[in-house]
Amino acid sequence: MSDVKLTFILLNGICFLAFLLGGRMLAHAKNTRDYYLKGAFLILIYTIVHGLRFGRDIDWNIYYLRYKSIGESLNNEDYEPLFSIICHVFYNLGIPYYIFIFLQCAFLMFSIIVLLKNYKKYAVFITPLLLPLIHTNDCYIRWWFAVSFVFLAIDGFLNRRYVKTTIFLIASLLIHYGVVIFVPIFFVASFVDKFVISPKIATILIIISSFVVSLSSFTFLVNLSTQLLGYGIGAGNEKAEIYLTSTQDLIDGDFGRLGYYSRSISNKLRFIISVIPAIWFMREYVDKIKFGRFFYNLFVIGSILKPVFLVEILDRYASFLSFFSCIVCGVFFYYVWKYRYTKPIIVTSVSLLSFAAAVWPGLSIAWSFDSDLSMMYIWNSGNRTYLPW
Repeated sequence: MSDVKLTFILLNGICFLAFLLGGRMLAHAKNTRDYYLKGAFLILIYTIVHGLRFGRDIDWNIYYLRYKSIGESLNNEDYEPLFSIICHVFYNLGIPYYIFIFLQCAFLMFSIIVLLKNYKKYAVFITPLLLPLIHTNDCYIRWWFAVSFVFLAIDGFLNRRYVKTTIFLIASLLIHYGVVIFVPIFFVASFVDKFVISPKIATILIIISSFVVSLSSFTFLVNLSTQLLGYGIGAGNEKAEIYLTSTQDLIDGDFGRLGYYSRSISNKLRFIISVIPAIWFMREYVDKIKFGRFFYNLFVIGSILKPVFLVEILDRYASFLSFFSCIVCGVFFYYVWKYRYTKPIIVTSVSLLSFAAAVWPGLSIAWSFDSDLSMMYIWNSGNRTYLPW
């Protein structure tokens, strides 16, 4: 085993253990100051282990070139204004690209810690679920940067601080226009919070999306895109127009550099095991948390879409919706464990199996790479500034 791989495995193992145990620290925080001091520990661990990786995925390398280009001139790249300004300012302050990535990771985890303060009682079971749910931050850098502001907007919404919500929503849009699709969620949240999606329907749809339906079945999206272009939607926005004109390539997995994500039967089964128990049994507890039904429904929708949205662009939206499983499943596992002596043994056993299936990707990542190039940290980079994949 190479030194690079050994270091990668050890650091990811430490990170996994920190998140496994860190939730207990957050749950027992005495006050707000104590909560954020303990949260800083998780932020630091995540930022070191994931923020200091070198050339970690395609976007990491691409954005090195974009960071440099925007830094030299705001007119060199056509990106959202706030993202461009941040890159330009950081570059001209002499901040290296890897520090920019380091800070992006820190901000992402900070925004999650802020959001989870609303559910800190359940943090002992929420935090172990986080790593698998945000693992695409290794690649979708600007996307998760924008979503970080969305998380802060949700926190403001939960606490009825609507000015804060609006400011953070605008900031997220000025990082990545693609998050505009999430804006209507804030207007329908109160309505969506009045009902829960039927577990039977959800289970059937998840099985269908996992084993029957494929993205190629969504050919109607091509006709929809053509109609939108005909109505002038996307005109004046180069990126929106590119996405609409490339719908067929998107569905085929030919749009973007990552292509189509293949999933093995074992991964499909693991995913189903990780979500179905919460979908069935969480209904008993949805009213115990703020906007519990709302988050439950987002979680269910994400669980239905994720097995189908196996291409780079659509996976970003499925990943956002799936993120809410950390709250829903975390609350569910908390109550199963709390009442484990009064519940049927089959419920407890199935729930523990579900928890293991949910956290497994966070641990197994340490053994998922074959090449040292995928496991290097910034201190392994030598004179290289990025890896031209």
